[in-house]
Amino acid sequence: MINKFKKKDWILLLLIILFIIIAAIFFYTFRVPGKFIRVSKNNEVIDELNLNQDLEKTYNFSDEENILVIRNGSADIISANCPNQICVNSSPISNVGETIACLPHGLIFEVVQK
Repeated sequence: MINKFKKKDWILLLLIILFIIIAAIFFYTFRVPGKFIRVSKNNEVIDELNLNQDLEKTYNFSDEENILVIRNGSADIISANCPNQICVNSSPISNVGETIACLPHGLIFEVVQK
């Protein structure tokens, strides 16, 4: 025998569906976009890393080496074998549009938002 829905059952079902629709709209409208570190070599994007994850990554190209550390929402170059060390002496970056450049190696580390 088929169980008949009562009026209260239909109202409850419609309220649940309405809640799900409102929650989805709220999530997609008010979500906070994430920040990423975009790594480019000679104007070609080679990596994108979430700024909210803690990690250490080494970029090796022939005899060129740069070590990027992401910690507590900011990114920093802690080591490089370039001659001028400007990238290593740069301040950590965490805001959209900030960059660290290692021009001898052709590397750009930039904070972007997605």
